[in-house]
Amino acid sequence: MTEDEVRKQKALLLLDVNEAEQELAQLEEKGKRISIHLKGFAEWLDGVLRAGMQYGASGEAYISAIGKVNVLHDAQFKISMNFDEAVKLFDQLTAVRKRLNDLNERKRSLGLR
Repeated sequence: MTEDEVRKQKALLLLDVNEAEQELAQLEEKGKRISIHLKGFAEWLDGVLRAGMQYGASGEAYISAIGKVNVLHDAQFKISMNFDEAVKLFDQLTAVRKRLNDLNERKRSLGLR
């Protein structure tokens, strides 16, 4: 393998690592948004159970991590409660973390940081 081919291989590897890191960051951010809304829904539901339906009958609530929101009519809550999508996100996170780990191993084997 020529020096140019080695340089090209290293450059492509670094590009792959960068893309995997960006994908991981995006998936983690998506997971955080889902988590915040799931926790917010649980907070609202807990208030309803403790205080009775007058607490949240309309769905209006102040959720500590979100602010004032209507839990029953905010689309993000519905999206966050989709179990199949949460499992899909978990699978995507697992795959991209494995890919990133493999790419970083390749980097180390080529003497890259």
